[in-house]
Amino acid sequence: MSKVRYLALALLLAGCGERPLPPPVTLVPVAVSQGFPNTTPADLAHGEEVWRTSCATCHDLHHPDSETTEDWRAIVPKMGRKAHLDATASADVLRFLVAARASVSTGS
Repeated sequence: MSKVRYLALALLLAGCGERPLPPPVTLVPVAVSQGFPNTTPADLAHGEEVWRTSCATCHDLHHPDSETTEDWRAIVPKMGRKAHLDATASADVLRFLVAARASVSTGS
């Protein structure tokens, strides 16, 4: 098999490994249960958007379940400062990652 075919196959298989995330609107009850009262679908959608765009400019995205909730609570503020995110954007990213992690971990 040629190198091009191997590369094409590797890229195809790599794409299959991406684990889907639940839609932000479904994460509201999970976010509330994880200590983020008054969370709205817009907060979570904004958090996901910032995570996908801002975080990916510097490094590969880490799946929400790749870190513990405690780790995300330490990582996001630090990375938010490095990315020059405002307080709202950083808080929304944190609430999205924590809620998505909890949802994926429990299969909700």
